[in-house]
Amino acid sequence: MPVDDFESVAADITPAQLTKSVVRKRLRKTNTVTVGEKVTIKLEKRELSVGRRVKSRHKYDDLVAQAVGVLTSLEREDLACFLRRAVNFLQGGDPVEWARVSQSSEPSDRALYFLEQLERGEDDICEALRRNEPLCGAFQRWRNEANRIVVKAAWPAVRKEAEKTALRRKLNALRRSSRT
Repeated sequence: MPVDDFESVAADITPAQLTKSVVRKRLRKTNTVTVGEKVTIKLEKRELSVGRRVKSRHKYDDLVAQAVGVLTSLEREDLACFLRRAVNFLQGGDPVEWARVSQSSEPSDRALYFLEQLERGEDDICEALRRNEPLCGAFQRWRNEANRIVVKAAWPAVRKEAEKTALRRKLNALRRSSRT
């Protein structure tokens, strides 16, 4: 709009007409929250959030304590059976078995799930084990004993394989000597 036209339009409007055209109704707000209510809401949220991390840590601490307790309580035969199952499970066993073990509430299954989580490097479980030094020491002793049992159980298979390779070498040597 050109400036000349604006002057002609503005000259026609009087201040009385201008005040009548402006609506002076009070703004009505709904669902407003006062500052005091905001403060109380934030304080309630803060009270709920206090200790949230500690509560989650307790869950993992209890899981580790229960699992290490079960592992250290296993005797020779039960331990050997558990270790065979654990080796199969940790080397990529049946996915249906993994789903069953992860949801099971049986102590030996929970211990197996603990070992699987520890093998994968689950941070919460590793931290829970590090936080409790006596449990960490007990688990280290159990792991050393378990490694000895696994090596001892694998020794006959290793010896048999070594005997097979030695026999193959002797047969190959005899075949070569008989050809000449």
